[in-house]
Parts: sequence; C-alpha cells; structure tokens
Amino acid sequence: MMEEVFGRSKSVFDPHTEPHYDVTSGQVAFFLIWISCSFIYILRLLNVSLPFGFLSDKDKVKNDEESANISVKNEITIVVTSSKDEHIKQNGRTEDVQKTLSTPSKELPITKKELNTPVRTAPTIDEFLWNVAIFGAIMILFFLFDYRKGWMQVMFVWYHVFAAKEWYNWIRVYIAAYVWMTGFGNFSFFWVKKDYSLYRFLKMQFRLNFLVTCLCVVTSNEYMLYYICAMHSYWFISVYVFMGTLKSWNTDPNKMLVKFVLYFLFNCAIFEIDFVRNNIFRPFKFLLGYTDRNPYVDDMHEWAFRAGLDHWACFFGMVCAYNYPHFEKFMTEIEKSDKLRHKIFTKAAMIGSCLVALIIWYSIFMVKEKLDYNSSHAYSSLIPIIAFIILRNSFPVLRKFYINLFAWLGKITLETYLAQLHIYLQSNAKHFTGYFPNYHFLNFALATVIYVTIAYKLFNITTVFSAYLIPNDMKKTAKNSFLIFSLFGVTYISVAVLKWL
Repeated sequence: MMEEVFGRSKSVFDPHTEPHYDVTSGQVAFFLIWISCSFIYILRLLNVSLPFGFLSDKDKVKNDEESANISVKNEITIVVTSSKDEHIKQNGRTEDVQKTLSTPSKELPITKKELNTPVRTAPTIDEFLWNVAIFGAIMILFFLFDYRKGWMQVMFVWYHVFAAKEWYNWIRVYIAAYVWMTGFGNFSFFWVKKDYSLYRFLKMQFRLNFLVTCLCVVTSNEYMLYYICAMHSYWFISVYVFMGTLKSWNTDPNKMLVKFVLYFLFNCAIFEIDFVRNNIFRPFKFLLGYTDRNPYVDDMHEWAFRAGLDHWACFFGMVCAYNYPHFEKFMTEIEKSDKLRHKIFTKAAMIGSCLVALIIWYSIFMVKEKLDYNSSHAYSSLIPIIAFIILRNSFPVLRKFYINLFAWLGKITLETYLAQLHIYLQSNAKHFTGYFPNYHFLNFALATVIYVTIAYKLFNITTVFSAYLIPNDMKKTAKNSFLIFSLFGVTYISVAVLKWL
C-alpha cells in the first residue's frame, strides 16, 4: 500500500510536462510589487535615502521609536454568572473566551478595572517589508509547483496523499467539527467581549481570506477551489449578524430564544429548500461560482454542495456556546457531590449513552457509500460532535491533558489546509511531489518538513500583515487599503496594457 502510494511520486520539474497556462497579468503584477518591496527593503538596510520622503531614514527612526513605545490599557470586564454570584475575570485574550463564558440572568452592574498589559508591538516598516519579501518567495514556490499542475480539488492532506477514499465519511465529520468550532468560538467571543466593531470584522475576514486571495492570484485558481475559506467566512458573517443585530437582546434568555428560532428558520429556508438554495447566493456568482467543472453543471453547484453539507454545524455550535455555562455548572455539581453513588451513576449514564449513540451512528451512517452518506451528513455529524464533548468533559483528568503538537498544529490549520496540495501533490492530485528519484520515504519526509515550515511561516507573516495593515484605527486602515488596492490596480493595468501592445 505504501509503495503503491509513494510510487505516484513525480519530479518537481518534469521536463516531459508542458505548462498548462500562460502567465497572467495578475501574476506579473503580484511579482512586480514583491520585487519592488524587496528592493526597497534592501535599500533601507543599506541606509540609502529614498525619494519623495517615502520610507526615509527619518521615518524609519520615527516608526521604530513609536513601535517600541507602544502600550495599551486593556479593560477587564467582571461578569456575573447565573449559577453563582462569582466574578470571572476576563484575561483579555480573544482565544480563551470559552473560559470566561457566562450567562447573566438579570441586569447587574458591571465594573471595570484598568491594567497595563504588555502586548505585541506593532510591526515596523522594516519588519513588514521583510515579511513581504519572504511571502513573495513562498508564493514563487507555490507558483512553480502549480505551474506544471492541472485542476485540483482541495481536501485534507492525508486523505489525498494516501488516496484514502475509504476515509471520506470521516473527513466530512472532521470538517463539520471545524464549522461547529466556528459557531462556538465566534458566538463566545461576541457574547463575552461584546465587540461588534468593524475592526473585529475586518480582522477576521483578513485572517480567513488574505492568503487565499494571494494564492488565487499567483496560481490562477478559483476561490471556490479553497472552499473552506468561503464556508468559514460565511458562517462567521452569520454569527456576526446574529449577535450584532438587536444586541441588547443577548442578555435576555426569552429574546435570545426568539433570535435562535429566527436563525433556525432562516438557515432552514436557505439550505433545505432547493429553489432558495440555488438562487439566493447567485448575486455572488463572481466569487462563489466555479467554472472549471463540466460546462453542463450549474457553476453554483459547488458552493451549494459544500455549504449545504454542514449547514447545521455552525448553528449547533452557537447553541452549545449559549448553554455552555449550564453544562459547566452541571459538571461542577457532579464533581463536588458528596454522594459517591449518585456521581458514579450519573457519569456512567452519560458515558454509556454516548457510547451507545456512537455505535448506532457508526452502524447506520458511517457504513454508507459516499453519495448516500452526503444526504444525511448535515444531521448525523452532530452526533459524534456532542458525544465527543460529553466524553471529553466526563472526568477532570481528560480536560487537563492534551497533545501539545496537535494544539500547535491547530493554530496553523488554515495555512496547512491552503498549502497542502502546493507542497505534497501535483498533477490533479495524482502524483506525489518528488525531490529525490526512487527515494519515496525520503521524499515524503522532506515534503513534510517543507510543508509544515512554510505553513507556520505563512501564519506568522499573515499575523504581521494584519497588525500592520489593519491597526485599531479605521482611518489608517482605510488609507492602507486604498494604497494596496491602488498599487495593485495600477500595476495590473500597466502590465495588461503592455501585454496588449
């Protein structure tokens, strides 16, 4: 099996394969901008004065001083839980919102306390330009790999590397879990932070779409080939609108029930009614359309299919986040109970019910063929998710320990997803990328090292770009956006005119 899989390896530059497309104006414009930024960075390193006062030494010193002296005062909001009048202090990190989740049962005074907290300094212009140079080099690598590769459909890396079609149903469950986390995590953030600002919205959209946009330009692939980005962007927007609309209702359980019912009905109408599903997103055909398919198939089919597969996972994640304090209270009471028999019986009932549900779920759904399974996935995938949550929280020891490697990889999931087929596979995902002829395992090891290293670097680069281009100042953000779009637009038009001439 392993030899058969790795036997599909193909040299990075196969001399017998001709390029399948010409270089586009967008690709030329992208690389011209990269070369220019890299050249400016080199001049700054050499302390060469630049014209027009742009990025001069004086500006460099000023920017460095400002960045070194940046400090912010984070406000820590004290929230009151519904179960006990205990104060939970929010630590200011957006990633750990689950730990600070609470459900106020009535309006209570909220006190605030100021605390000077060291934060990551804003990137300097030199740091930004250096990351632009590294980013462009990585995009060249992707371009070279993709330049001799045809159409691809993005899937999880191991699913493609080993051509493990028998794991298709499990892959679908994993994706549903990611969509569930989108609903849970974003709902938790908005509920605790109450931050519905444009700044927050732009930060999330930049995180989800900056890298994929650059990949689409560099490789001339369509946005929907990287459908995970489109899905998570949509589900984030749905949570953002849900929590930001009538946000004063979010503290009232009865009004929140109304909002949940309306969201349920809206989601049901969009994805359960064929006519609505096939037409409501059609105005976004320029973005969600997929034209590199059979010409007789509707070009919106890919989006309707991908989004429809997990259209209840996000909603379910939001419901779980809203009820999380009650579940936490329930588990805490069980752990603190002095009645050993009651504790053992309750946990045994929980664990037994989950195991029975998982056995039934696997026996009925997971043994189905691909097409039959897809029709039931949107509903059946919720079973293993809730079972895992309950089993994972059955005992404190299970919540205490985790595998650090997986936690680290979880932070760069988007980058590993986007980079997988540009590093591991070529030629319609039929060939493994080969660096050393006839050394299949060595190829695999080297490709893995390159793949993870590039994904991690892309994560850091995106973080730097986000901090530099989208500061917490909408005027500066608007100015940066105008400059970026203008620079690319002028370069693109210039290249297109020169090619036409």
